[in-house]
Amino acid sequence: MLLSINGAAGGRIRLALSPHGTDSCGPDLLRMIRKLADEQGCLITTHLSQSPDEGDLIRERHGCTPTEYLERMGVLGPNALVAHCIYASDDDLAILARTKTTCTLLSAHLRPRGRHCLLAAIPVQRHPYGDRHRWL
Repeated sequence: MLLSINGAAGGRIRLALSPHGTDSCGPDLLRMIRKLADEQGCLITTHLSQSPDEGDLIRERHGCTPTEYLERMGVLGPNALVAHCIYASDDDLAILARTKTTCTLLSAHLRPRGRHCLLAAIPVQRHPYGDRHRWL
């Protein structure tokens, strides 16, 4: 039902599928999200590299970084938006750039990582909630 409104109002209404993050979504769910997004023309948005614990957990479970995990699952791409990327490595940023994945950062995080993302040619968006949410 909800998918039927995707693209309504002259394309102004766009749905996004939003699996929470790499640490809470398994491979089957992420592959299903990518398939559904492709079939329905939806956006995908998820949290990525927001804590050192996330990186440790994904390395333990899948033997790779959270960014590499999303790439393996097919989640990354021009219709994907990842939030945070605070603990993304230079190699991770290169993956985001190559896949044309947009990175959304809270303005509190823009200074340490945003400039680096821009240098890596990753589209960067300022988080709509601004500085009201500071976790660091």
